[in-house]
Amino acid sequence: MFPVEIRALGVGLSYALANAIFGGSAEYVALWFKSVNLEQNFYWYVTVMCVLAWIVAYRMPESSRSGMLK
Repeated sequence: MFPVEIRALGVGLSYALANAIFGGSAEYVALWFKSVNLEQNFYWYVTVMCVLAWIVAYRMPESSRSGMLK
């Protein structure tokens, strides 16, 4: 979907941002849950993030059926 000249940047930047936002914040969220004595709720945070990722992936259009650009 990206032109050849920027394909690596388009894929790499989105991957890096997602990892920085969700992976980078996981430690701080876990420590916050621990500081308020709700360690068991961290599993719900992880579950919600997984469900959100599944919803986004499910709603993405299939490019083989609808074309590359919509």
